[in-house]
Amino acid sequence: MNLSNPYIAGNPVGGTPNFIGRADILREVVRVLRHPAQNAIVLFGQRRIGKTSVLQQLTEQLPKEGPFHSVYFDLQDKAAWPLARVLTEIARTIADALHLPAPDLGSDPAWAFHKEWLPAVLKDLSVSEQNPSSLVLLFDEFDVLADPKGGQAGAELFPYLRQLMALDPTRLQFVFVIGRKVEDLESIALSLFKGTQALRVSLLDHDDTLQLARLSEQNESLHWAPDALEKVWELTHGHPFLTQQLCSRVWENLYDDDPSNAPAVMPEDVEQAIPKTLEASRNTMEWIWGGLPPAERVVISALAKMGNEPITQEQLEQMLRESGVRVVIRELQNAPQLLQDWDLLEPVDGGFQFKVELLRRWLLKYKPLNRVQEELDRLIPLAENLYQAAMAYYRAGQADMAENQVRQAVASNPNHARANELLADILISKGEIDDAIKVLRALFENQPVNARPRLVEALFKKIEREKDEIEHINLYRQILAVDSRHPRASKQVAEYERAQRQQEMALELAKLQTLENEKRYREALELVKELAGKYNEERDWQPEVERIAQKVNLAEIYQQAIEALHKGNKEAAIQEFVHVLTVEPRYEEATRFLHQAINGEDIPAFKLQIQNLQKEINDLRELKTFKQLTILKLQNVNLRNSCQQADRQIEKLQNEKQSLQSTNKELKLKIQILEAENERQKKNVRSGPPAVSPKDLPASASRPAPPAVPLRAENQTLQPNTKSPSSSPQTVANKVSSSPLTPLPAPSLRPENQTSQPNTKKPSSSEPIPTPNKSSSSNPFDYLRILFWVFFARHHLEKYQKVYGEDSLQSVGNRLAFSLIWLPLVLPTLALGLETLPSSDIAWLPAIYLWISGGISLVWLLSVWLAAWLNETNQASGVAIIVTFSIAGGIAGSIASSMTFSIAFGVAFGMIFGVAVRIASILASNLVQKVAGGVILPILVIILTGKVAGVVAVVMAFIVATYMDDESKWIKAGIFTLGLLAYGFLLWFCYFGGWRVFSG
Repeated sequence: MNLSNPYIAGNPVGGTPNFIGRADILREVVRVLRHPAQNAIVLFGQRRIGKTSVLQQLTEQLPKEGPFHSVYFDLQDKAAWPLARVLTEIARTIADALHLPAPDLGSDPAWAFHKEWLPAVLKDLSVSEQNPSSLVLLFDEFDVLADPKGGQAGAELFPYLRQLMALDPTRLQFVFVIGRKVEDLESIALSLFKGTQALRVSLLDHDDTLQLARLSEQNESLHWAPDALEKVWELTHGHPFLTQQLCSRVWENLYDDDPSNAPAVMPEDVEQAIPKTLEASRNTMEWIWGGLPPAERVVISALAKMGNEPITQEQLEQMLRESGVRVVIRELQNAPQLLQDWDLLEPVDGGFQFKVELLRRWLLKYKPLNRVQEELDRLIPLAENLYQAAMAYYRAGQADMAENQVRQAVASNPNHARANELLADILISKGEIDDAIKVLRALFENQPVNARPRLVEALFKKIEREKDEIEHINLYRQILAVDSRHPRASKQVAEYERAQRQQEMALELAKLQTLENEKRYREALELVKELAGKYNEERDWQPEVERIAQKVNLAEIYQQAIEALHKGNKEAAIQEFVHVLTVEPRYEEATRFLHQAINGEDIPAFKLQIQNLQKEINDLRELKTFKQLTILKLQNVNLRNSCQQADRQIEKLQNEKQSLQSTNKELKLKIQILEAENERQKKNVRSGPPAVSPKDLPASASRPAPPAVPLRAENQTLQPNTKSPSSSPQTVANKVSSSPLTPLPAPSLRPENQTSQPNTKKPSSSEPIPTPNKSSSSNPFDYLRILFWVFFARHHLEKYQKVYGEDSLQSVGNRLAFSLIWLPLVLPTLALGLETLPSSDIAWLPAIYLWISGGISLVWLLSVWLAAWLNETNQASGVAIIVTFSIAGGIAGSIASSMTFSIAFGVAFGMIFGVAVRIASILASNLVQKVAGGVILPILVIILTGKVAGVVAVVMAFIVATYMDDESKWIKAGIFTLGLLAYGFLLWFCYFGGWRVFSG
């Protein structure tokens, strides 16, 4: 088919078959022109509404309506012309239309046109005086001359035209077309149309619109379905330009496939043509848009956003406030009425709505409200002037003056976008980030496109100043609220949310594990299902759900089996227990109950009873042993007290012995003197020889001493026999005078119930033992000295005991015993705190170990002080109980025993038990766990090492005590050396890298 598109969009159609409708306008113009008292009419309407087509149609039709000679003249782009040029062009156009010679207006076109040439033309048009012809001048785009900025023509033409309109009203008539209402013109133009009738050129009615759409049926290129025609009416509502444009696009779409027959237009064809219609109409619609004032642009864009539903004035103002238009000034309030006058809106049910749906869609696509809000900047001239002044100051580097001016601009018009942007820039440059963010947030609500880059920049600057990571995340989220695709903010928020999600999931998993440990399987199943829905992207939860569901099922079957067993239904119980064991062979006590169901015996219950009985027997044995031990300790205390009293008595007797020996020597000397004197007297009697001095007496003259008086100790208490006549020096002297003189032997100082045995450890009289210095309880070297005496120099120990007493030695021994017990605990703990010893992943912080070592040292000192206090109050058995049950955990014997046994046992216990347990604990906790990676092995090592070390400690203590008085020095030397090596090993292991040997 070779058919043409009948629709003409964008060009005037007056005088062509495409001109449809407007009959009412044409009739009114003819009526006014025929009225003798009227010679002018004004046609007004919005752009592209068809005003030019009406003038063209009048040009063709007026000659047919009467004696009218119509001349069309377009004033577009002539506002800057001088009046003479405009009149010359009008005269030429009239001459061409009337087929007259070219006009010659001479040097003064304004005078010639008004006084000579135009009157002559009007005179020639008269056919007769009864029926004269008239000249009708049709001026298009006349309002361009009414713009005060237009130029010279407008200022001079309006007064000139007033003179012309009064020249000959019956033969000279005017039709003016303007693009606005008459009352909207400037005063100079308004005075011209005073008393002139104005007629609106509006939209086509329904029938004319359908007739225009059916132009294609005249050349049989398209056939329109009725509902398709109604679709055109719904979209254009009689707008002639948009109707032509839409129908033209429908025609082009349907003929793209070059059909052989005329296509039929359906409603969907009309709908499909809308996008290209809007695109093709953009230039024309921009021209229409440019003819609207700023306030009307904002309001009509807001209404386009709200849809095609009726809206009231209050709803419009509310919507403007929500869209960021904070101030509803008079222009915005009056804009809806002005838009109704321009046929863009129509009143409906107390409100208004769009007349032309296609225009609303174009505005929604190309003029959304967020782009149109810049029109608000020009609503208040004061704010614009202040902004321009602030910008000048800012460019000149005077930021303070610029801030002052721009704040005034924002106060005058809070919606002034550029003023808000400038204020934000000034605040950012001054470092006032929070204030800048506040300004930009308000601006973002009105104009997000303009405010977005500055707001994002300000938020990032605030992030640089903040140190709180939580605040960083909040600011990143604010950036995403402004720019949802910002890469850096998206990455930071995603990483934070991922970490939060992982942390939350870890807590939920820990809760799930707790529920399983507590055998609350049904709650665990509900929780794992919830986790599967909440964290479905993190992992595959199905195996976990199935596993816990199986536990729930097994728990129910297991419980049913137990109930059946208790009710005596053994067959059902056996069947269900077998089912449980088939799924999980070691489930709970299913094996036990199955055996009970089959054999009728509960072996674990019997074993438990046996264990309880055995425990009771062991407790009775331990109680009996403890009772016997307590009795022995009490007897030992009494024996020690008796021995101490005997020792004091012996010391007293020895003092008396020394006194008697001195008296004996004096008596011997006196006896020798008396014998010599007696011999001299005898000689003098016989022959009178000279006297003899005592020194001349022969040694053989002395007689044997009388027998020694025995000193017997009765009941373990030695008392001198005061009844013996030889116990007094006076009695001895009396005997000397009556009997031969004999030397007195030393009295015996040994009790009758003790046998005399040589002390092999005591040095000979030729090697006297020096008196030792008194030991100090605060000197560790004194500890070592006493420890050496215990093993290798017992006689020094006894010498020290005789010189300083048992209490002094026992006090130092108590401190020595506690030092041997607590030192192996302090050394490894302090090494962990000083980090010279490695720790496992589950170990405490080094500072905690330092506190623990300090605590152990305090307990050490406290136990030493307590032992000293109890020793002074003669309550040493209490120390033994405290050490046994509270501190040492099973030490046999106590520091209240004899000094030799206390030190020996302390050495053995501290050497073997303390060192062995600490080394085993360190190896098990820090090394074995790293190698084996398990938990059972370290526990077994600690338990077994502790048990073995305890047994060995007791055995070694008794060995040392047994052989203390023996000549087997190699045993003592070995034990002493072993102790030193053990403590040396502990120091090497903890502080000099010895642990590396055992770490593999």
